[in-house]
Amino acid sequence: MRICILSARFPPQRCGVGDYTCFLATALAQVGHEVDVLTGVGELDELLYPVPRNVHIHRVISKWGVSGLADMLAHLRRLRPQLLLIQYAPHAFHRRGITFAVNLLPIVVRTFFDISVATNFHELYIPFGNTLKRILGSLWQRAMVVLMAFGSDTLSVTAPAWQLRLRRLGIGKSTPVIPVGSNVPLSHFDQLERDRFRKQLLNGSVGLVLVGFGALHDRDVPAVLFGLKRLKTELPVKLIWIGGGSPDREHTLRITEAMRQNGLGDNDVIWVGELSHPEISRLLFACDLMVLPFNDGISSRRTSAITAFQHGLPLLTTFGPHRESCFIHGENSYLTPIGDRQGFAEGLVELSRSSALRSRLAQGGRALYRSHFAWDVIAERISDWAVNATELGRSVSPTIPEDNRDLSSSRFGP
Repeated sequence: MRICILSARFPPQRCGVGDYTCFLATALAQVGHEVDVLTGVGELDELLYPVPRNVHIHRVISKWGVSGLADMLAHLRRLRPQLLLIQYAPHAFHRRGITFAVNLLPIVVRTFFDISVATNFHELYIPFGNTLKRILGSLWQRAMVVLMAFGSDTLSVTAPAWQLRLRRLGIGKSTPVIPVGSNVPLSHFDQLERDRFRKQLLNGSVGLVLVGFGALHDRDVPAVLFGLKRLKTELPVKLIWIGGGSPDREHTLRITEAMRQNGLGDNDVIWVGELSHPEISRLLFACDLMVLPFNDGISSRRTSAITAFQHGLPLLTTFGPHRESCFIHGENSYLTPIGDRQGFAEGLVELSRSSALRSRLAQGGRALYRSHFAWDVIAERISDWAVNATELGRSVSPTIPEDNRDLSSSRFGP
């Protein structure tokens, strides 16, 4: 099958959805599909992000607004895929999340082309806030989700919580959950290099190296810092935080204050910022435990947690009211309630004292990764879903006579 994946971003841009698109395209190609990726203008990095021969990257879309709609359609007319697979996250297509053209695209494509359209929702909309601007933005994003959902032949989501939200918006289409995979390919890190690195981190002592990963704004970093203070009384310990995004002033001040309150300094925490995927992988292999206190709890859309499973790192994280059944406390992860900083600290101490528990979580995490989150598993699921989408599209899409399929003279032409 010829599949065109539409994504606002693509590596080497720093974007989880862009990374997902790259690895998904490769996985789909490896199970036999011909894949085009239609994405924004920019450079490629074929050294860090190689793709198979049957994956074609088209970095050609300069605008994602209404003025860019004709350009998107012109390229789709040229590529003529059987399926258009849209990777949707509103803030990827517009920095404030105020989208329209991409939401209208499924209806237009199904009207003028013999192409089935499937939309994979990575995110839906922002919650209502306490300002008029926030309320209007949330209402607009909800309306755009409805427009996109009703215009698409079929839908999928990356987390069960999104299923519930779509139903609350009145969308009754079947919407399977297809989880995300790890965006960090495994890199080699030999034991001598690992031991040398750990000795430098712990000043020659035998202790524990913790690692946090990802955006600071949606993780309860002060909970980690509180636990780190507790752990320092028992053994040498170091926390490394990878990435972090661009936190606003409020989050930066909150973390600075938490460092001060817990008596922590530069010798306790290393904020390494953005790294390449090979550097991240090697660093993860040098650590003992990943700490991810998500503000909304772990879910199948959390690539940082999935990366921990992939690398065999025991995971200490949080769960919310909609915990997915695949995450099992004591078997593949150590789970504490969101907002319970005392419980998170106690979990950290328990894990530091029990190498057997850490080993059990690491093995369980690897098994969960192989069964649910490996890219070949995801590709097979999406491949089956894509076949269903094209069959559904053929049953409902307008039939365009063969001699009228060249739309070069239409108003959507280049």
